[in-house]
Amino acid sequence: MKKLLLILGAMVISCPAFLSGQTDASRKKYERVSLTVIHINDPAPDPNYNGTTSQSVQAFFNQAKLVGPKYNDHTISTRDISIDLENFTAENRTMIGNPKEAGQILSFINQSDISRQIMTKWFDRKPDGTLSMDLIGQRGLYNANDNDYITANASQRQSAGLRDQGEKLLKISYILFVNYSDIQYKEGKTAGTGTYSGMARGYLYRLVWNDSISASLYENLWINEGDNESVRSAKKQKFDNTLFPVVHVRNVNTAVAQPLLTLTGDNKSDAEKRTALYNSLYENLMIELDNRVPEFQVRQTLISSKPIGATIGTKEGLYVDQRFFVFENVQKKNNELAKKRRAVIRAKRVIDNEKVTEGNTPPSTFYQVAGGKVDHFGMFMEQKNDKGIAVTGTVLSGEIAGPNLTLAYNLSRSLSKTMKIKTIPTGVNLFLDLGFESARYVNVSIPGYYLNENIGSYLFLRGSAGVSKDFYLLKNFHISPRIGYGVEYTNLYSKGEDPNFPEGLSAMGDHLLTGGSAGMNLLHNFQIVGGFNYYVPVGNLWMTAGAAEPAILGMRWSSVFSNRSGLSIFGGIKILL
Repeated sequence: MKKLLLILGAMVISCPAFLSGQTDASRKKYERVSLTVIHINDPAPDPNYNGTTSQSVQAFFNQAKLVGPKYNDHTISTRDISIDLENFTAENRTMIGNPKEAGQILSFINQSDISRQIMTKWFDRKPDGTLSMDLIGQRGLYNANDNDYITANASQRQSAGLRDQGEKLLKISYILFVNYSDIQYKEGKTAGTGTYSGMARGYLYRLVWNDSISASLYENLWINEGDNESVRSAKKQKFDNTLFPVVHVRNVNTAVAQPLLTLTGDNKSDAEKRTALYNSLYENLMIELDNRVPEFQVRQTLISSKPIGATIGTKEGLYVDQRFFVFENVQKKNNELAKKRRAVIRAKRVIDNEKVTEGNTPPSTFYQVAGGKVDHFGMFMEQKNDKGIAVTGTVLSGEIAGPNLTLAYNLSRSLSKTMKIKTIPTGVNLFLDLGFESARYVNVSIPGYYLNENIGSYLFLRGSAGVSKDFYLLKNFHISPRIGYGVEYTNLYSKGEDPNFPEGLSAMGDHLLTGGSAGMNLLHNFQIVGGFNYYVPVGNLWMTAGAAEPAILGMRWSSVFSNRSGLSIFGGIKILL
């Protein structure tokens, strides 16, 4: 029997909203996406593993919890497939998605039973071919928000109506095919301290579900209680030969580089390092999908403005300092609705709502970081994930001067997301300061090591690390106190410059750093900043001759290089990524 394709090609081509579903402006809330994740085997050998790249990835896919709380986990028996995607070789590492690859995968799907497995799970199909609405009903109940619950309770069918709503979730049943490639290992300074890097591509497809397919399934494939054995057998066989259509949505790709993984530490086992790489690659793919596929973005109407509140929480994968845009639908001249951004907000307190609603869900609260007035009447919020990274370029003036680069990472966001912490102070950042200054000094003396009675020019390199906290006092204005520890370094003799130190000589001192900054938005992710640092020398001077171990002297850095402590002020720009 030839496979039955439950869709009319003309319907697919002629429907302008086919790929995107309802228009973005009309989408009122987040409907729970069902996600099936399948690994594409890479046949390329892995030089750092006894086997292929796919074999090293497979254990991760079998053990990891890949589908997060904001999605319905629609895992099927097929967890991996083998397709030779030609541009995934080590010789060709292009990051641009190839339409041919998407076609290869779609062809594979149409020749396999993957879509049939997905439908089998949706309708809880039994070995005898009977179908049920149990899972669909459960997902309909879990997907409902307070408004859905109140509306359903006002109707005659009440919760049964919510169960029936589960069928609409078949329209947002997605399949994500993931391929890892170019897994590279870079050895560290000592054995066993290397790091991994790699690439990943994701190919997203969606199950096609519409009135025509629904009617055909219930009429031709649904086994009723009154059906005789002949009819039951025919319907069962027809389901077994049915090809349920899927469509390609988009490709996404990502890479994790060596330096990023180095920050996680080198004391992990090889398996732990690989797992960290695979996790990072997969998380990056999901971030790309969240940002590029409207149905993956959490959307909810606001229920309050002081404080800003919405009835979403852990069920939607919400975490502290997650970013949302606040929109308002406006009518254009052609009478079409279009959404207009009014503000930018971040999650402050996350509620646990991982249960079927009873109509009285407390709201999660948010704080505003950019934009104008937020009014919960007619406004809605939409998930717009960022990376939690800020890059600030400034110029210092004062006792310590020169250009300075600050990298900051939102620790609140990271801890809340990875450790599922619902209440944690917002805007806590880990920062790294890097700067340099060329300064002139006279009579620099370090007994037993260095003496320069003349005026000398010295290049000072400095680095500091610490913690800062953002406070948004006004909508577009914030202050950030900070505290940290750092070191400053200068080279006294280059290699071969002095016979007493043929390998060169350098000096280094450490300091405590306190200070703060203030910033004002020019755009929601672009700010002008100004502030001050106060450097307090601590510890003693460290002298290093070539590659020898540093020698600690009984004198302070500021006693050798006077005025390299105290107050510095700065100004510059800040970019939020």
